[in-house]
Amino acid sequence: MNKFLLSFLILVISGTTTFAQKYSAGVRSHVETFIEADTIFAGKTLYDNIKDLERFTVAVKIMELTNVQDDISTMEMTTIFVPSNDAFSDLSEEQLEELLSAKNAKILKEAFLSHIIAGRMDAHSLRRMVTANGNSAIFRSPGKVDPEAVGNGNDLYITIPDGPKARLQFTNLLHLQGIFHVVDAFLFINTN
Repeated sequence: MNKFLLSFLILVISGTTTFAQKYSAGVRSHVETFIEADTIFAGKTLYDNIKDLERFTVAVKIMELTNVQDDISTMEMTTIFVPSNDAFSDLSEEQLEELLSAKNAKILKEAFLSHIIAGRMDAHSLRRMVTANGNSAIFRSPGKVDPEAVGNGNDLYITIPDGPKARLQFTNLLHLQGIFHVVDAFLFINTN
């Protein structure tokens, strides 16, 4: 009987160890989401996720010019509306070069900060807030201008007063400090 009990205990202990190893491996695994063929990793910063992706070359240049990624790294959970290159498609090469010049760094940083809201807001939560508030919800941002989410049929948009309307193209992409959505416009007001 003692041999049976000893064998049973060894089996239970080895099974527990095996289970713990499997559980531990699951904890260390990473979460991935996709923008078409591009992989986004929840364990990476926004900048590290998009810096090598062709669809974000302009947003990356803005982040590098303004060092806004340093500001983002000091924030708690965030939702960021990241403009794809589509947001700048109406600009000529010369206009884009002028926009991305060092003299505009401060304005670009403020504009990019208006793309950030506190907390982790997935598309479902945004839509729920918009619907509950009569198709519009204003969110606090670290920028000088707070963005507004608006609904139009199945589409969700983010906008600022006197600025463009940016449609959410891809949603619910995780980054180290929250979630991001890809938008097709840059919330920027040209004061020139």
